[in-house]
Amino acid sequence: AWGKRANWAHQNSFEAFTLHAPACLLALVVVAHGWAPSGLASGAAWLHPLLRLVYIAGYVANLPPLRSACWAGAILCTGLLYSAGLQAVLAG
Repeated sequence: AWGKRANWAHQNSFEAFTLHAPACLLALVVVAHGWAPSGLASGAAWLHPLLRLVYIAGYVANLPPLRSACWAGAILCTGLLYSAGLQAVLAG
C-alpha cells in the first residue's frame, strides 16, 4: 500500500513544482536586475523544498495532519515568493 502512496506523492510533487518553479524564476529574474531579496523571501525559497520532503514522508506514512500542514506551508512559501517578486517588478 505504501508503494501506491509513494507514487501518488510523487505525482503530486509535479503539480507543486508547476506552481513553485515560476515563483523561483521570477525571484531569480528580479534579483538579476538588482533587487535584494528580503529574508522572508529567501527563507520561503529554502523552506519550500524542506516542507515538500516532509509532505512526501507524511503522505507515504499516511499522516493526514502532517501532510496538510506541510502542503499549506509550502503553498504559503510559493505565495510569498510570488508576492516578493511582483512587488519588486511593480516597484520598478
